[in-house]
Amino acid sequence: MANVPLLSFNAGEMSPKTDARSDVEKFSSGCRILQNMLPLIYGCAERRPGLEYIYSSKNAGQYARMIPFIYNTTVAYMVEVGDLYMRFYYGGEILLDNDDDEVEVATPYKLADIPSLWYEQVGDVMWLTHPKYKPRKLSRTNPYVFELDVISFTKGPFLIRNDLVDPAVTNSVLMKLGEDPFDTEEAEDNQVIIYGEDWVCSWEAARFTPTSNTKVSAVQLKLFRTGSPGTITVSIRETQVGNVADSSFIIPVGYDINTVTATYDGDTITNSSPGAWYEFTFSEPISCVANTTYAIVVRAVDGTVDTDIVHWRCDEGAATANGCGLRGGVGGDDGPDWEDPDSWNNANRLFTYKLYGTVTITGEYVFPGTMTCQNTEETAVPYFDADHIGTLYKLTFARTTTVSEGELETDGTICAAIDVKGTFTYNTHGRWAATITLQRNENNAGWETVRTDVGDTDRNLQLTKVEEADNVQYRAVVSSYASGPIKADITLKDTMQSTIVRVTGITSTSVAVVGILSGDTITTATRRWAEGAWSLKRGYPQSVTFFEDRCIYGGMTDIPAQATY
Repeated sequence: MANVPLLSFNAGEMSPKTDARSDVEKFSSGCRILQNMLPLIYGCAERRPGLEYIYSSKNAGQYARMIPFIYNTTVAYMVEVGDLYMRFYYGGEILLDNDDDEVEVATPYKLADIPSLWYEQVGDVMWLTHPKYKPRKLSRTNPYVFELDVISFTKGPFLIRNDLVDPAVTNSVLMKLGEDPFDTEEAEDNQVIIYGEDWVCSWEAARFTPTSNTKVSAVQLKLFRTGSPGTITVSIRETQVGNVADSSFIIPVGYDINTVTATYDGDTITNSSPGAWYEFTFSEPISCVANTTYAIVVRAVDGTVDTDIVHWRCDEGAATANGCGLRGGVGGDDGPDWEDPDSWNNANRLFTYKLYGTVTITGEYVFPGTMTCQNTEETAVPYFDADHIGTLYKLTFARTTTVSEGELETDGTICAAIDVKGTFTYNTHGRWAATITLQRNENNAGWETVRTDVGDTDRNLQLTKVEEADNVQYRAVVSSYASGPIKADITLKDTMQSTIVRVTGITSTSVAVVGILSGDTITTATRRWAEGAWSLKRGYPQSVTFFEDRCIYGGMTDIPAQATY
């Protein structure tokens, strides 16, 4: 066979399996070996450029992946992704902060999972996905600061609804919502005040032990005052055994967890016994570990021991362990010396409180409750395990009220408040002269005007609207009434309503602690429930991309039939 001259190398390296394919056009411009060379479109090949040593990876001898983070044509970083960390490079150097420390972000990604990490960037935010981890966003908040945050999904996606999967099998499996598992409402008939003639305390505490990992965002206390005690401060502290002779005597120890507190103006609370409930919202949620004892610590250090006091109510009849109610001497901001409960009469009574929790790193506020899996005979059905923590559930119920209507011949509310989601109509009837206003209230933030209509016996309304937000109510109000009976109605087209919850803990295989994200706590058992598609139980999307300003997730390994969301 005649030698074929090679006049071009821009086909690059060719497989040995093409040695006999001289009929292929690329054959005459390819090489069997083209090592350390770069083929150019012009036909020639040139030696590859050299490499420059920039910096050693954090863990010598361990795999690390380099990912480009390109903000624009002039600002670009390289991200070193290693075992549980990210570091950053810019301008040929390791990125340092203003204190000349290396910029590093902690991550959940283990070494073996890094090659499967998927990323997509828009502007100064990079979306990250992996089938074992919740989707996250890597954000550049300034040239020297990067943050990695979990993306919180509160409206789905969900799997196929339980009653639609296989009705012959799944119709017998129901979900039922229950009340707040942390609610320790007191018995009103057994109220006592924990103080006597020798009461000299400006610090009080009550201990609690969560049954699952949770984040406490607020505490409600039943209080009243004597005099003007000043600012009331509430915090949560860790505990320890305070008396070696009595292991049940557990007292607060150390400082406020994460230095987080909540305050209330004690001079404005009621001075009437038995007091009233007051909510203390923390500046950020406080993480509490399951089966660990913590203390709610309340103090009013600006008050006086004799005349300016905050009284925290307790339940005399509650069966409590020794040391549930604790008092401390007068102390400053560092705290008092806690007294052995054996030294005072009311130590065994439980201070009244309610805990309210959050469930995600973003601090979304939820109303706590429980969810039970049961059959039609109300017998518990095993379903939950620890991998369900963090999972969304959507429970669907038939609406009990679909119309709010009324008739007036005076000023006032003609259509009472009604929960609205989806399509609804707003209509008026009759010959009337007045002003009628349609109002909207979202998340109990207060009523706002949607539209105002003025009639002079010459008009009626027929309006169709779609409400897409959750936790919204509508009502209609008449003002400036002049004449004629006015009839009006707000009618919902959708006869079903949904409640979305997130599992925050598991108390048994059939009972989960949940946070209600939207909708009402309807305690009727329902077979119309859907489990969230993404969770530690079901896995997470392994890829992400953007199309026409929409973010698309896909690649669910556990649910191949539902590949994209």
